[in-house]
Amino acid sequence: MKLNELVPRLQIRSNLKADKMDSALTELLNLIGNIYTAMTEDERDEMKERLKEREKLSSTVLEPGVAIPHIYHGRFRHLIAAFGRRREGISFGDGQPTVRGIFLLLVPEGRTDLQVSALTRVTGAIQEPDFWRRLMGCRDGDEIFELFGEAGGKANNG
Repeated sequence: MKLNELVPRLQIRSNLKADKMDSALTELLNLIGNIYTAMTEDERDEMKERLKEREKLSSTVLEPGVAIPHIYHGRFRHLIAAFGRRREGISFGDGQPTVRGIFLLLVPEGRTDLQVSALTRVTGAIQEPDFWRRLMGCRDGDEIFELFGEAGGKANNG
């Protein structure tokens, strides 16, 4: 599975406005909420709080400056993913390196298999030679989505 199968084009934001974790999570949850219109504002707020709690327990920030916040949630029957980028960086908490990309994952309750598969895809992609440099160089969401079509296909080969 390529990353563009995990993160649909409409769930990519190439230039997040947020410069802090809290507002970046809000921006990405709103992006998802705009697509899944039945998702209420209260549900988004609850998900954001759970994501922040998850980050406090164990940070999802990885080198070279990507975070993969994720939670299980009973609201969805399928994994929901979004990606946001801010070249200037996002503060993801005290003592954490600056984040320039966020892969947000909302996993159906009890679907550890989906969580592990998605995390494997993302971490595999960011370890691919030149992926991060190319991702930061993409002009817009269309180019990011195109790059995602080239990345992440090696996760189950081993």
